[in-house]
Amino acid sequence: MLNGPHKTSTDRRISVFLAVDNVVKRHGVEGIFHSPKLAGYARLTIGCLADLPARTAADFVLVALRELGEQTLPVLDEYRRRGTKVLILLDAFDSFDADNGTRLAGVVADGFLGEAELTADRLGIALACISNGDLPMPATLARDVLDRLDRCTCQAPAAVDGLTPREHQVMSLMVDGLSNKQIARRLGISEHGAKRLVGKILVRLDCPSRTAAVALAMRSGYPDARPAAS
Repeated sequence: MLNGPHKTSTDRRISVFLAVDNVVKRHGVEGIFHSPKLAGYARLTIGCLADLPARTAADFVLVALRELGEQTLPVLDEYRRRGTKVLILLDAFDSFDADNGTRLAGVVADGFLGEAELTADRLGIALACISNGDLPMPATLARDVLDRLDRCTCQAPAAVDGLTPREHQVMSLMVDGLSNKQIARRLGISEHGAKRLVGKILVRLDCPSRTAAVALAMRSGYPDARPAAS
């Protein structure tokens, strides 16, 4: 069982770009990274989201959902294309039923973490999970995802049927629980190529995460109802 980040003498420190504009929130997260449990595990750089394109590649970008918009989402997409993982910070009002729900549905991220549960242990576990190909998500968000899927069940088959044959292959492997790295190995493509295909699937299905996409696909009858791959 994963209890947090474990660093050996041969491991390099991960690089994290903290792109949180709110000063109070930024200082709080910065303090967590300076704790003994994370100081030797992560190398932190701080700045505004608009600074990202001019900076060198980072392993992770940590950003608050409420600071995302039309101008900043393309920046995150560009960094994800470069292989950077995106961890989104959620506050108590971020849900599908609130104003930010629409914004959340348009975000392609590698993990979500509630600010209320933000501790050195939980942050370290979230970073480690994402590194291993998993998608951390607060239970409240998972419930919101399921509630949203309940409301759009009638549209699920049509949405999934709109996938290309290649995307159906990837969707099938996602339903089987494979990570991006495992999908890449199974299909004989690069990990970047697998990430790109997963991202396209999330956009086509209008899902905020692979967890939501898998739930939607299973509601549509996967794997029994999927078209045969050509």
